[in-house]
Amino acid sequence: DTNSSRAAFKLGVCMYTIRKYKKQSLPYFEKARKDGIIQADYYLGNLYHLVGKFDESIRVFLKYKNISEKKDFSNAEVDFLIAKCKTAIEFVQNPSDVTIENIGHIINSEYPDYVPVISADESELIFTSRRTGSTGNLLDPLGDYFEDVYISYKKDSVWTSPRSISSKINTSTHDACVGLSADGELLFLYRTSEDLLSGDLYSSVFDGKDWTIPVKLPAPINSTEYTEPSIAISADGQTIYFSSNRPGGFGKKDIYKVIKLPNGEWSQPLNMGTSINTPEDEDALFIHPDGKIFYFGSQGHKNMGGYDIFKSTLDNNILWKEAENLGYPINTPDDDVFFVLSTDGKRGYYSS
Repeated sequence: DTNSSRAAFKLGVCMYTIRKYKKQSLPYFEKARKDGIIQADYYLGNLYHLVGKFDESIRVFLKYKNISEKKDFSNAEVDFLIAKCKTAIEFVQNPSDVTIENIGHIINSEYPDYVPVISADESELIFTSRRTGSTGNLLDPLGDYFEDVYISYKKDSVWTSPRSISSKINTSTHDACVGLSADGELLFLYRTSEDLLSGDLYSSVFDGKDWTIPVKLPAPINSTEYTEPSIAISADGQTIYFSSNRPGGFGKKDIYKVIKLPNGEWSQPLNMGTSINTPEDEDALFIHPDGKIFYFGSQGHKNMGGYDIFKSTLDNNILWKEAENLGYPINTPDDDVFFVLSTDGKRGYYSS
């Protein structure tokens, strides 16, 4: 019923929740609000922020805060979003001195392509894609192709056409790359369980000809009840960093580290602390080969969008400094995440 404001609002919520239709939900919330559904203001505030209308977003959020009836979202949640809008205004007015360049149609497709990981010499690019032609060519419950891992090689400064990395790695359900050692020979993967609701971290080694069958990482890296979606390893192989929503952290997903013990096993996880972790989600981490620069995605800290990319440096080889937002135009009002840096520090690759 195109005349029903209630139908428009509910359709808007469905589209907003299913990520790929999020921006397309805007006119449905505008219709609902015009017809008096004031709960639409929360979604309109988020959508105006997403398309860069920061002042309009703040105006709508303030209207939502003044609603006298019961609200689905608290004033504290809305204040958090208003702060993001103000940060976005500040960052856009003071952009970083960087050049953003799409890596091009050889790598990117009309489907989601993300989580780029590179070898230290930048000769290999491995990434995750949900493109047609995936192993099994099956669709998930939301109508997207399951994730597969692809690899491309740099030949004469040009990336070769990506191919499936290995039949030993890609299966008919979700397989995603999440980390790569500096030498390009140890690949970390995230695989979902059969119910598609949870998953675990795995590792595979390049034996000179092919990648080995992925092996599930042991506890305490993987847990039985919680999610560990991303991982990075130091160049010397002695420290692993990973994200997890296990209890005992500062918020939702936090970043932890484990150290290899003399007996070859891994230590108990150590939370990276409040210079890295916040009450919001932290994920998508990368440790530079020099071991002194740490990049990660966060929905907290001083943030202008969904996930922003942050950087922390090691102070006196002991403590990680307070995280620093990489700023605009690297970060945008939408998700910017999975950042990795070339060895010389001049080129970063990430998903946006």
